[in-house]
Amino acid sequence: MKTLALSNNVLKGQISSWLWNLPMLEETDLSHNQLEGPVPPQLYNSSTSLKEVELRGNQLNDSLPNLSSTVVVFPSELDLSINNINGSVPQEFCRMLHASNFLSLTSNKLEILACVCEQTEHLEVLDLSDNLLSGKLPSHLGDFSFIKVLNLAHNKFHGQIQMELEKLKKLQVLHINSNKLSGIIPESLQNCKNKKFWI
Repeated sequence: MKTLALSNNVLKGQISSWLWNLPMLEETDLSHNQLEGPVPPQLYNSSTSLKEVELRGNQLNDSLPNLSSTVVVFPSELDLSINNINGSVPQEFCRMLHASNFLSLTSNKLEILACVCEQTEHLEVLDLSDNLLSGKLPSHLGDFSFIKVLNLAHNKFHGQIQMELEKLKKLQVLHINSNKLSGIIPESLQNCKNKKFWI
């Protein structure tokens, strides 16, 4: 079985561990159920072939798992939005993003962005909006060389708008509205056409 789609049901309890041991499974959609408990660390098991994982709209809680440095496989598309995940986005989690192109953690209760997600060679969409993230915008945002959609809106970021945003040549959509940012909007963003920026 390569695809498992069980979205929009009333599945409850924790996600069964056997699910992550299916060797041929590539796509899993368990979104919009009533699943609870921590984010399963088996998501990042190097023995699986998972590429797309949809867990949005559940009741997952606790913090994101600290990943072992031996983990070499990470889903290319991971949606954990609209849950109750709290705590921080740990450095180990970000190191695994180098082969991913989509990550959504919007509408959770994350408070600390403990990493800058460097060396994200393929990441095109990053959505961390509608959380409780605070502090200054990461100084290495310019390293997201392939990013097309960056959403950090509705958090508690403060300080200057980073000039590093000028380096995001492929950026098409930027949301950093509803924070406490100040300063000058980079000139390159002011002159963009056919792109959508909310600042």
